[in-house]
Amino acid sequence: MALFTLHHAARTPSPAGGSVFLPPTRGRLRQDDGAATAEYAIALLAAAGFAGLLVTLLTSDTARGWLTTIIESALSL
Repeated sequence: MALFTLHHAARTPSPAGGSVFLPPTRGRLRQDDGAATAEYAIALLAAAGFAGLLVTLLTSDTARGWLTTIIESALSL
């Protein structure tokens, strides 16, 4: 499938004379291309860091004691 068709292309003068067909550039060369991908990458890194922090906190002896106390009190009701 062609990226552009001749009726959508712009006619531009050629340095050697005549004219050349160039693909339309409006809409293809935007300043924010790839911005969503970068935002997803940053969010993924933040989520991975937060998950690592949670794993570190929840595997500590203090957090394990808190969780055990909460579960034992919930089961005793």
